[in-house]
Amino acid sequence: MKLMISGCRDGVTYGDVLIAIALSGIQYGHPEDELISLGGRGTDTFSEKWAKANRIPIRLIPCPFSKDNPYAEQAQIDKAVLQANVFILLLNGISIREDYIKTRIRATGLFGYFHQIEPSPIPFVDPVDEEPKVRKPRKIKKK
Repeated sequence: MKLMISGCRDGVTYGDVLIAIALSGIQYGHPEDELISLGGRGTDTFSEKWAKANRIPIRLIPCPFSKDNPYAEQAQIDKAVLQANVFILLLNGISIREDYIKTRIRATGLFGYFHQIEPSPIPFVDPVDEEPKVRKPRKIKKK
């Protein structure tokens, strides 16, 4: 089974991913199982953590966001969707990317489990996105 677990990054927890996997009813643990990941934060990161814990190989298809070329992201999503045959999508009702992925999954006609989560009032903060703290130069006193 080629499984793709994707979706929102804001308000999702590792527990949400585990619940979605359990409720989807998928059977995993076969030698040919593989997780297809877009490498994003939130759902993708937690699904990779789950795959590692269950010794499922991960195929990473990076999906970089580009303001200059939004179609580059869609091309990578299409590539990932075409390689998977089972889908779990976590939705918070806010993300634009999740709507595009849902449309592509439905177009395949394959099994897709869509799991709605409650959006969190506190957005997901990645330490990489935080502004680096820059020290102000000390003033040197003239003698």
